[in-house]
Amino acid sequence: MMPHSPSVPVRTAARKPSSKDQLLWFVLLFCIALVGLGFLPLAFLGTPFLKPIHIFAAVLLLLTPTMLPGSTQGMSIVRMVAFAFFTQLAVLLISLAWSPLVATGALSLMISFTNCVIALAFCLMASRLSLTRLADLLAYGAFAGAVAFHLALFVGHALSGQNALAILIDVALSGEMRNFKLLYFVGGMKGLGVEGVSTFFSTVAPKATNSFGSAFVTTAIAAVHVVAADRALTRYRSVKRDWAVWLALINAVFVIMIAFSDRVQIYGALLIIAHLSYFGFMHGNWKLGAWLTFAGIWVSLSAIMYIAVSASAQGTFEEYIYRVTNNPRFADLDRVLVKLGELGMLGGGMGIPLSFHDIRYLYPHNLFLFNYMSAGMIGLLASFIWFGLLCLLAVKAFALMINQQMPRAVRRLALGAFSGVVYAITLTQLVSQGDLDTADWLGLAIALSVLAKAQSISLRVESKAGGV
Repeated sequence: MMPHSPSVPVRTAARKPSSKDQLLWFVLLFCIALVGLGFLPLAFLGTPFLKPIHIFAAVLLLLTPTMLPGSTQGMSIVRMVAFAFFTQLAVLLISLAWSPLVATGALSLMISFTNCVIALAFCLMASRLSLTRLADLLAYGAFAGAVAFHLALFVGHALSGQNALAILIDVALSGEMRNFKLLYFVGGMKGLGVEGVSTFFSTVAPKATNSFGSAFVTTAIAAVHVVAADRALTRYRSVKRDWAVWLALINAVFVIMIAFSDRVQIYGALLIIAHLSYFGFMHGNWKLGAWLTFAGIWVSLSAIMYIAVSASAQGTFEEYIYRVTNNPRFADLDRVLVKLGELGMLGGGMGIPLSFHDIRYLYPHNLFLFNYMSAGMIGLLASFIWFGLLCLLAVKAFALMINQQMPRAVRRLALGAFSGVVYAITLTQLVSQGDLDTADWLGLAIALSVLAKAQSISLRVESKAGGV
């Protein structure tokens, strides 16, 4: 028998995607490709609040009547997420009744509702794709997102009479990592004419690159696992797709380096190191010794990477230590808790700020504290429901990941889904307003889509085993 080419699928009777599936695939691809540009307002359209991702999000929602429903597993996950999140949203909506800032609170709720609906629609649509098509979507979507991001910044530098590549080379040769963000990212945005956004990123919120950073890292990590699962289950190999994944991963690491964001650094370091360890020696070996080795390597190396990158971002290690030990989130925690205690059992209403004249953030960086501030004890209960649902999904993915009766494809999918859901759980403790932005919601939707695909394959495996 003649060996197969690595760029040709082994399967000979693959079903050709329908025209509707092709359209769906391209719409989802554009959503992933543009989510990294979510920071870039379309001011030239006269709508500074509108961003590229919103255009394709609108298209995504317009297609839902013809594209739904997705897989059975995707429908089940969507129902669970919708119940938990909309329960929280309903409670916060009620709290508008006693809020002094109704318009502010209502706008925040409307954005949260829209982002959630977009994510759930994406999950349903993506989960109906075959494993190979889903792998193609994430691989080429992650790559297209990287290209769109750098192309936008290159255009910005060109409009200002600069060469983005020359700037990158100069900064790299100088060894001053802290200049990456200022010269390349912020410089490109200034060239595009979005002075307000560039000022926000460089001065007002120097660590506000979380959104686009997490979008790139989440998609790249998901692409690695879905492509690996497709190769294990269908024996499909594509040189172009493999290159797309590797370039997307390299871009994700680059974004981590220029973002200087605690959230992106921790997430990127943990996932990249953990996943390399998993594929390197943990796969198929779940003994206690291997677990301990795995955990030790994960924690120690990720901590080293995080400290090294953060210290370089601050200039000196001493400066980094000072900034960590004098973080206003820690210093002001007592005052925040006192303020929350003054609000009473019903909270202060959705949309109210903390109102500290000398504090550098207006909202508690925590889902539970934010909900309590808005709706008191009922808000706290709603946040536990939402948080518990995320934990349940993580447990489902973890159970598949360690099940030795499952094929490698399922376990690889499960690890990718587990990572994405754990990231969403982490964000509930870190984000400024207790909620997720569009990029984070799309990251969660990708994780849920991968989990739905893992569950779908596992059910087929179990049904075949039961029929033998």
